[in-house]
Amino acid sequence: MYYDKIIKNSNMFYITYNHISNNNMSADEFEDFASKDFYIYSEEEVRDSHTNIIMYGYNRDAFSE
Repeated sequence: MYYDKIIKNSNMFYITYNHISNNNMSADEFEDFASKDFYIYSEEEVRDSHTNIIMYGYNRDAFSE
């Protein structure tokens, strides 16, 4: 719901993903899902206790690569 109402209607997005539950979409699943609407770039931020995925994207309709 957040994706459809907020992210999808944006020209750009930035998100820090950290895996907190198996009930949530994984970062890879989110990237695959959002790549139909956005050019997506991501990188890992490795911490002692966990790894964050820093992901940002540009709306394909608003920007051409």
